[in-house]
Amino acid sequence: AYIKKNKQKLVEINNQRENAKRLPYTYQVGQLVLIKAEQNLKYGSDAYLGPYTVVGVNNNGTVRIDEGKITDTYNIRNVTPYVSAHNPHVP
Repeated sequence: AYIKKNKQKLVEINNQRENAKRLPYTYQVGQLVLIKAEQNLKYGSDAYLGPYTVVGVNNNGTVRIDEGKITDTYNIRNVTPYVSAHNPHVP
C-alpha cells in the first residue's frame, strides 16, 4: 500500500510539472489547423496534413474538422494551429 501511494504521489507531481509548461489555447470555428500525420513510414514524409477548417469545438478536448467530403473528430493533441505568412499572429 505504501509503494502504491508513493507511486501515485510521484505521478501527480510529474503531471503538475508537465501541465505547468503548457500554454492554454482555445480553438475556434473557422480557424485553419494542421493534423499530425502518422510517422510509421520508412522514408520521411510531411509531419502534418492540411490545412483544414475547424467546424466545431467540443468541451471534451476534441475538435471537428472539415476534410473536404467528410468531417472527422480529432483530439486537440493531434491538431496544431496553422501559421502562414498571411496569418502570423497565431502562437
